[in-house]
Amino acid sequence: MRWQLILPSAGGGAPDLIFDDETFRPLCPPPALAAGLGSADAGAGGAGLRSQLKGWASDPQPGRPERLTQLVAPLLDAYRRHHVARISAVAARLPRLQFELSTLDLEGGAAGSAVEGAGVQAELTANAAGQLQACFAVPLPAVSLRPLLELASAFVGRPLLPPLPGARPAAAPQAQPGAAAGRESSSGGADALVQGALQGGLIQAAAAAAGGVGAADKLAAAGLGPGAGSAAGIEPRLSASGSAPAPTAALVAAAAAAAVAAQRRLAAATTLVLLAIFRLPSGGTDLGEPELSLQLPPALLELQALSAPSSSTAPASSTPASTSSSGTPASSFPPGPSASPPGAPRCAVPLLPPLLLPPWSAHMCLAEFVPLAGERLAAQAEAHCAGLAARQQLVAHLTEALGTCLESNLPGGAALFSCAWEGAPVLVTLELGPRFPADKPAITLHSARQLSAPDAARTYREYPWSPRWAPREMAARIHNWLLEELPSFMRGRAPPP
Repeated sequence: MRWQLILPSAGGGAPDLIFDDETFRPLCPPPALAAGLGSADAGAGGAGLRSQLKGWASDPQPGRPERLTQLVAPLLDAYRRHHVARISAVAARLPRLQFELSTLDLEGGAAGSAVEGAGVQAELTANAAGQLQACFAVPLPAVSLRPLLELASAFVGRPLLPPLPGARPAAAPQAQPGAAAGRESSSGGADALVQGALQGGLIQAAAAAAGGVGAADKLAAAGLGPGAGSAAGIEPRLSASGSAPAPTAALVAAAAAAAVAAQRRLAAATTLVLLAIFRLPSGGTDLGEPELSLQLPPALLELQALSAPSSSTAPASSTPASTSSSGTPASSFPPGPSASPPGAPRCAVPLLPPLLLPPWSAHMCLAEFVPLAGERLAAQAEAHCAGLAARQQLVAHLTEALGTCLESNLPGGAALFSCAWEGAPVLVTLELGPRFPADKPAITLHSARQLSAPDAARTYREYPWSPRWAPREMAARIHNWLLEELPSFMRGRAPPP
């Protein structure tokens, strides 16, 4: 779907909204209502939109984001209902499509649906050949990408998760080799967002939307402005009694609503979307198997641009190569505006897992496929997080064993250590390949006092190793092997006393 929002150059005028769909006419009453048939509720949405546009100039601040949201949100909801109605009309002659519609949640979280709370989007379009196709976009919230993005942030040197509105810019994450893969807490997510909203600038935007133009001044008087609280490093304003006044119920409700909205925006930026396209038959046959592909959220699009080429070219589906509604092959991910600019540094480590979809079985419906896809993708993301964490932990444990890490390059998959044998300094280089831990690291020993000699260095690829060892066990085995190998390596290389 493509749509544009055009704001007038002169203030006071209503904006123009252009949808790339001639069948969508939200301001016109339905044909049945215009002919005197049907209920008046069917045209209530169009009447509300017309009322908003007519009263646009009377608003003292018509260009406020909240006012634009009040206009755009009903339009997008009307567009969704418009296409659901179109698909339902076509499904009258296709029992398989009727069954798909009955099992999907097309109302954004209706109780009792097979994919409850998924917020499934539907659209009836025509492909390049003119054949109609029913497209379903199903979010996969069960696939948690936050641990992956948090770990990848240490490799790229900057945060990849989008910040909350009104929050201070997060500092670049420091590489912590000993840190394990993060796990999301299963409880307290919404409460934490509310508490963050009460202590940050998010509550100001929420209360301004709920209380009008002077709400920001009321917040400042109550000590609940941007950065309030010790967590933001700014002391809140105090009352005459010396204590910060308690927030009113309206402010708390506004903060909670803003926190929920922020949580939805964060989920939209970090949630995978499964795209299923059913081509509608022209004859008397029923639907066939859908074309499946994955749509990456903005955070993963940026991660894809920074990842090694081996991961960015990995297929998104184990099904045969198909084409989405935008013409993008299913074996690759669509580009996005968040992709890194040309010339940005790329990471030698594959930060993005392959994200392979399970195969589609005969007589399977989309509601059955979604949980299977979520489980498989979640397992792939978890295994990839374990591999990234193992890289950090191996370097950390080797640092503990050898004593000194001269340099650590997580994006390049290399680390440089120093040790000594009988007083002669030795440099130890550890190189982790893209398939670590399946492939053992390459270890290079350098005689520090004979760097220019032709045989001053030797690379080893054969030593005790198992990819099933824990990172601490890997480091201990490498340390023990070094104790055995250093005398042989330094024999004839150590200068005379």
